Amino acid sequence: MTSLRKTVAKGGTSLQPPPTAGRARPSATPRKTNRLDAGAPANPAQAAPQAMALAGQRSLRLAASLVAWYRLHRRPLPWRQASDPYLIWVSEIMLQQTQVATVVPYFERFRKSFPTLKRLAQAELPEVLEHWQGLGYYSRARNLHAAAQQLTSLGQTALPSEVTELLKLPGIGRYTAGAISSIAYGRPAPIVDGNVTRVLCRVDALADCTSLATTQSELWRRAGELVTLAAPGELNQGLMELGALVCTPMAPDCPSCPWRPDCQAHRQGRVATLPIIPKKQAPERRRSLAWLLTRPGSLLLLQQPLNAQHWAGLQVLPYLELHGAETLEQAEQRLAASLGLPRVAGVTQSWQLAHSITRYRYALTGQQRTLGGNRQPAGASWVPLEELAKAALPAPHRKLVRSWLTALEEGS
Repeated sequence: MTSLRKTVAKGGTSLQPPPTAGRARPSATPRKTNRLDAGAPANPAQAAPQAMALAGQRSLRLAASLVAWYRLHRRPLPWRQASDPYLIWVSEIMLQQTQVATVVPYFERFRKSFPTLKRLAQAELPEVLEHWQGLGYYSRARNLHAAAQQLTSLGQTALPSEVTELLKLPGIGRYTAGAISSIAYGRPAPIVDGNVTRVLCRVDALADCTSLATTQSELWRRAGELVTLAAPGELNQGLMELGALVCTPMAPDCPSCPWRPDCQAHRQGRVATLPIIPKKQAPERRRSLAWLLTRPGSLLLLQQPLNAQHWAGLQVLPYLELHGAETLEQAEQRLAASLGLPRVAGVTQSWQLAHSITRYRYALTGQQRTLGGNRQPAGASWVPLEELAKAALPAPHRKLVRSWLTALEEGS
């Protein structure tokens, strides 16, 4: 845009408006005006360039005010203290579908155990999954490990800086690639996630559903424009932080927002109604059964294959999902048959808990039963009680194991 001047400095790019920005150019020949055409361009052909100039000035204000706000109000999160692209990558993967407060202790523990890309690549997958248990969405951990091995096999000791190269790695999509490239390397790569979508839809009063391809295209275009107008890493983190702390889904703190003067949704009184998001599909209710098969001092666990539909690569309790109107007794018989166990002792203890997997809501019944003799189903192993803490179990099964161990302690 010819009406803007770029000033490139170390650490980022900032734009300053020309001295005449925001002022109407004086007409060579003064003319009379009336209320209808007062303030209108002298020549209709000038309208489009002037509109573009005003839009450019607004974008400059938005970028500058956001970065200034971010520098004052950003949270002191551990990954923001790191300049290592590897650690920034780990944090971005952990933050997918997971709240910041939940991620912090997991990130600290992961960083201590796998401080470098090489160390992560050398680790066995069960060790990585053990550090991930409780975060959910375990495919993230598997992809993180696979990407580290892919990079080291190519002789690389660091992540690539360009989005096109980052997109070639398992588990890295457009948003994550943009975040890594901008935050770790200062590249002007845009990002669009839930927080950014909400912020941009409100500031520009985008009233179309966010699931539409045209809306997504406009969001990425707008994010791509803004990220070129300030330090890319700070601009992108500012967008995310603004959405997390101020421009929240419910009860946004508009008086504290640096974008309030330029926010079209605020001006139009539409903050509460934007963005327009598609309705969520109602969760589907399902039932499942899990067994805690025990013998003195140990618990039976199964190893899920890497191609399993759920909890791939993790250790699990023997379990199954109930079919339709199948009774619990019928499910018990089916689970015993799947394990090759003609007879299993009666239930010693039982628990009920609810959990979710994507859009499914499960009512899980956990039963403790004693398995006598040396019987051991194929693919299973007896894990000593003192080693259970190291087992990479999915969250609902870990809760059942903890309930059982608590009962053991209380009964001893």
